[in-house]
Amino acid sequence: MQKISVPEALQILRNSVSNLETEKVSLDSALGRVLKEPLLADQDYPPFDRVMMDGIAVKFSDNVSSWKITGTQFAGDSQQSVGSENDCIKVMTGSPLPSGTDTVIPKEDLNRSPDGFQLLDSAEVEFKQFVHPRASDAKAGSAIFEKNQPIDAKLAAACASVGANQLTVTRFPKIAFIATGKELVKSNEAPADAQIRSSNDQAIEGMLHSLYLNLDQNLSVGDDADKFTEIIERMIETHDLIITSGGVSMGDADFVPDRAKKVGFETLFHGVKQKPGGPLFASKHTNGTILIGLPGNPMSCLVCGRIYVKTAIECLLHSETEKRMKLPFDKESSRSISLKHKAHFIPVKLTEHSTLLPISINTSGDWISVLRSDGLALVDAGCEISDSNFPFFPW
Repeated sequence: MQKISVPEALQILRNSVSNLETEKVSLDSALGRVLKEPLLADQDYPPFDRVMMDGIAVKFSDNVSSWKITGTQFAGDSQQSVGSENDCIKVMTGSPLPSGTDTVIPKEDLNRSPDGFQLLDSAEVEFKQFVHPRASDAKAGSAIFEKNQPIDAKLAAACASVGANQLTVTRFPKIAFIATGKELVKSNEAPADAQIRSSNDQAIEGMLHSLYLNLDQNLSVGDDADKFTEIIERMIETHDLIITSGGVSMGDADFVPDRAKKVGFETLFHGVKQKPGGPLFASKHTNGTILIGLPGNPMSCLVCGRIYVKTAIECLLHSETEKRMKLPFDKESSRSISLKHKAHFIPVKLTEHSTLLPISINTSGDWISVLRSDGLALVDAGCEISDSNFPFFPW
């Protein structure tokens, strides 16, 4: 098993995973999709000079401190007008600025008079205050969002605001999960001697849900290599990504790489210089289907799923690469970290001071301690922990 570095493995994946085709979907079903066209403003935003405070709209003057009310304008009302600097319109937040006015004075700066309002002695008025100018957010035809953006809540709201009800997006990938290992039983079963409950499928399913994705199939084959071969050969024609757990190390039951090759997958890499998750396997079929073989160890599966499976999905969807924070380790705790010749993905807790606090774990099989972590820090072999910032990957 010839191992490569973490950056090499990630770059090979990015170079090997093909973008999925696009399709048109309604805005109601677009969450989690990747927008494949710029989102354009259909009109100026705001489309009129907009009132920002409840109060009165006036024509600014240093010589006027009281105004007569000539009308009231609510949000949604047609624009009214004033003819004199001694007149005002009572206005509500969100309404159009009345014609003939240029300034809004909030209610808290005013006293009510018999026929209008009087400015408080303590109040100061600035020209054009509390007015949101027309087209100051975006001009008609301008790009509000560029393409290749994942459609989250804020982008969905923007689409609705500009009337973009049909969107060109990347289609969702079809993803399958296959667990290997006869020691696994379902989560609702009681393990017998030498058995454990299967959890890797739930780890991957949970990660996919955070990306608005689902597993199309979730299967287990035990140590039956022939059954595994039959399943992946069938999936090649229907799935974009096949994720396996277990069966990628050096044991007698580690058949995933050989059986993948048997049905036409070409190995991209097998083995990464990292801890945990060193036996990671990745391959690609001639028709474009990607198979990522995760180690069966729960911690290794979590790490490799978070880093490599998520990277492959980004490439399938042609979404922007995740923006990574680089943060320092907590000064006191960093003294206890010892690295050798591999990159380490270290479970860490993010402190209130935006430093990384390592979580102490027994072995790479200690998934219970990992529950206290907020994410992973990637530390290359030979790095001085106390003097650098490191990539932080939140779960």
